Amino acid sequence: MSQTPDESAADLARRVRRSIWTVRIAMAVLAVWAVLVLVWLVPVAIRFPAASVPALLSATAGYVLARRRGIRAFDSGRDSGELSPLEGRTILWGLIGGALGGMVLAGFRIGLPVFSKEALLGWRLLGGLVFGAGAGIAAGFLLPILELVMGLWRRGRAA
Repeated sequence: MSQTPDESAADLARRVRRSIWTVRIAMAVLAVWAVLVLVWLVPVAIRFPAASVPALLSATAGYVLARRRGIRAFDSGRDSGELSPLEGRTILWGLIGGALGGMVLAGFRIGLPVFSKEALLGWRLLGGLVFGAGAGIAAGFLLPILELVMGLWRRGRAA
């Protein structure tokens, strides 16, 4: 039984539609995940801004500097198990800036959620380092993900 060219074209069109819907569903799941993470992180960041503000500012600075150097969100030449250079730079900047900012603010006895203001300086610095680094990693992951979600959303609406 041989297929006519019309049947193979219809089969190809059906596969294309199926793959488009698969990508849309995957992007919807990614968008829901990003929203859930933001719903969880935003109240924590508002309640404890001492750890989150320096981390967010430094992650944003790393993201902007990486984009100015021409680093893209998609990099076709990397393995699937590796971070993209944009994510890596954003996370690194967020980690370093968040940790240093958290330590400095903790040294001045500003806004750590767990340690009391009467805690020893070493424990406050350690707490600032940990909370700031965690906030920096979270901010570093979220900025490239938000760019991807917004970029795919715009492409989907334009099509």
